This record gives sequence, structure tokens and C-alpha cells, in this order.
Amino acid sequence: AYEILTCDWSSDVCSSDLYQSSTRDYGNANNDYKDVILPSFKVFNITNSYKLSDDTKIYFNIMNIFDEKYSQAYQYSTYGRNFNIGFKKNF
Repeated sequence: AYEILTCDWSSDVCSSDLYQSSTRDYGNANNDYKDVILPSFKVFNITNSYKLSDDTKIYFNIMNIFDEKYSQAYQYSTYGRNFNIGFKKNF
């Protein structure tokens, strides 16, 4: 898998592109461990944060922006589009 991370540090905005070419997986007990070729996929994510003080920030991200349907292991699902919002404080 290849992940490209692009950030604008002045605004704390980052985006990432995750690309996985077709991959061999050895399956599982459901298919007698036969070789399976998983198709390639590309996923786009974006993250942003805002510094409230020297030790506090809020952040959000959107993962899998285009709701790509993909698999990283045979018969195991992955998240569709999802959103996260958080608050981080250093002590």
C-alpha cells in the first residue's frame, strides 16, 4: 500500500491518498484457504485541526470521502465514509 500525505502546516489541514494495487490473499476457512486476488483501490481522507491554546486543540476528519467499497483481506469489510470529531488536551 502507498499513502501520500499532504499537509498545509500553517492551517493544520492534511489530506491523504491511500492506494493499494491488486493483492494476493490466501483466503480463510470459508474457501479452503485458496488464493484470492483482491482488486486495487484508492481512498481519500482529509483532516483538520484548530489550536485553541498551547495545550488544547479540536480536530475533525473525514475518512474515505468518496465511500469507496474495498477490501484489505478476503471477506473482511472496511469502513465506508466516516467522520470523527475530537478534542485533545495535553497535560
